Amino acid sequence: MTRPTMLAALLILLLAWCAAPRSPGQGHPHGEMDRDCSLCHDESSWEVPERPPGFDHETTGFVLEGGHARAGCRDCHGELVFAHVGSHCADCHADIHLGRLGPACHDCHGTDDWVDRPRMIQEHNTTAFPLVGAHERVDCDACHTGVLASGYLGTPTDCYFCHAVEYAETIDPDHIASDFGTDCRICHGVFASSWGAADFIHPGSFPLTGAHAVLDCNACHDAGYAGTPTDCYACHQSDYAGTTDPDHSVLADFDTDCARCHTATAWEPATYAEHDAIAFPIYSGQHAGRWSSCLDCHETSYPAFECIFCHAHDNETELTLEHDEVSGFIYESFWCFECHPNGEGED
Repeated sequence: MTRPTMLAALLILLLAWCAAPRSPGQGHPHGEMDRDCSLCHDESSWEVPERPPGFDHETTGFVLEGGHARAGCRDCHGELVFAHVGSHCADCHADIHLGRLGPACHDCHGTDDWVDRPRMIQEHNTTAFPLVGAHERVDCDACHTGVLASGYLGTPTDCYFCHAVEYAETIDPDHIASDFGTDCRICHGVFASSWGAADFIHPGSFPLTGAHAVLDCNACHDAGYAGTPTDCYACHQSDYAGTTDPDHSVLADFDTDCARCHTATAWEPATYAEHDAIAFPIYSGQHAGRWSSCLDCHETSYPAFECIFCHAHDNETELTLEHDEVSGFIYESFWCFECHPNGEGED
């Protein structure tokens, strides 16, 4: 008997055996299965494809969706008796949580992907530790580490539990040398996109605005974080000494309250905003735009000023004639201010 003839005979015998009447489950490799063999088996070779195209699994009451639709029959059916399959996820999927999270795997896992991050994050946000910022992107096991693998219950929620290494390794500023507390949220917040993207809110006694907001902490706290002076001059002595227009270090009685002329936006340009209110209107009226430097009026010191440098200083006689009706007229800047406190000729 040739090989093709032998295979044909065996196939006929097998089909006849499948069709022969018998009591339920008697001798059938698939138990009480009453489906047509050709739905799964190839008639010429009796081989079973990975996912038989002729068999509609939905007719069993279990729709194959997502990852289940991509699985082979034997991935779930370890026995040939296909009815012997579990009724819970853990019957097929090893429960690494050892039952501590209950049997409802679908609360966190899905059929499209076993690790359903959007759903996990949604569920996590109902706990006392919602996932925001960088925490939203972290793998679950990065935080849930303990004596038991994947132990998700009882995980501490304080930052230092997870970030002790970052705390110890951070040198700008050095957290240990500076005796920083371990409540990382004070500086780093819970919404930070990364450990380095600290969103520390500086105390209200010295809010960080303008140029101060972009400075490195050590630029001001070079000697530690306790007792740092808040007056401008403590940090800006070099700026004070290096400014030549006007020369702060040469002019007598020059104020070291930098905030009177300078702002947090930048050291330059400086504007003495109080000048119009308490001294003389140089930003408004006839003097607005008529000067380019403080030294135009203040040559020696800031309490001293000169008007006659700009006003008819080359023709004293003409100026005297203009004041012929002014009793006791004296050609000196102080007396100019006495009569013209607002810089107006009709004062």
